[in-house]
Amino acid sequence: MVAVARQRVPHTQQKLRLYADENVPTAVVEAIRSDPSWRRRVTIETAQEAGNANRDDDFHFQHCRKHGLVLVTLDDDFMDDRRFPFGDHQPGIITIVERSHDDLIRNLEAILDFITGMRFPEDFAGDRQVPGEQ
Repeated sequence: MVAVARQRVPHTQQKLRLYADENVPTAVVEAIRSDPSWRRRVTIETAQEAGNANRDDDFHFQHCRKHGLVLVTLDDDFMDDRRFPFGDHQPGIITIVERSHDDLIRNLEAILDFITGMRFPEDFAGDRQVPGEQ
């Protein structure tokens, strides 16, 4: 059996790691997961799947910092950069303005398309499994 190590890598080889808080509808998460193109570029975990249901904004923010996840939310409280600063060990926050369910999915896909097409430093929020490396 070949050992598989996790390594941070830049740009398109890197899989963006997302965390959807409780404000993001399950249907949106499932739309991203069901699209083969997105499955190759992102992983998305929900607050419920992580066992973080009914937690406050600060908890979700700290959870993402601790685990190197990009927070995806509809909650505009996260736009307060004094309360939720972007910096060390905070890969980012994607706050989506919701108009309709379809707009929500289109907006998230447009943001993810932009982000996954950019070149990022090696320690940005992404993972890749590299066969044979340890």
